[in-house]
Amino acid sequence: MNIIDIIIVVLLAIATIQGFRKGLIHEVTSLAALVFGVYAAFYFSDVTAGFLLEVFNFSGKYLQVFAFILTMVLAIVVISALGKAIEKIIQAVMLGLLNRLAGAVFGLLKGMLILSLLIMLIGYFKIETNFISKERQEKSIFYDDIKGIAPYLLRRFQIEKRLKEYNPWKDDEDEPAVVS
Repeated sequence: MNIIDIIIVVLLAIATIQGFRKGLIHEVTSLAALVFGVYAAFYFSDVTAGFLLEVFNFSGKYLQVFAFILTMVLAIVVISALGKAIEKIIQAVMLGLLNRLAGAVFGLLKGMLILSLLIMLIGYFKIETNFISKERQEKSIFYDDIKGIAPYLLRRFQIEKRLKEYNPWKDDEDEPAVVS
């Protein structure tokens, strides 16, 4: 076990403890709120832009970006509120310990995903560091397993393809795409 493994274990332990503290319902709804917020922004920001244009006469070259952010925030708020209501019901029927134990498992899985995304971003931006040297990566027990999670999910759910297709300036040819 090398320094990379120790850091992975410590960060996953923190994520697991955090999941136990917050419980499954809170952990799931916070992640679902973020995922649904991004999904809603991709697929419904045009509706929000139309509303802003029609009701508030809000226009300009950043209308699509503002509509994207507003749609995402509104979706996150709605899902978070639903999660809080469900959490109150769970507490009322005395399933708190089960909620916390399941939250610990979910926190661990979420931590693994976040670490995988971080490793993927470090590789994507070609961040050179002696800390994550090739030798340490090869000697690590957990590095390769954690590293493969995010790329697998991106391929599985075709997220990368959807990001490349998204362009908030689709009506304005002079503006750059968000993802090129």
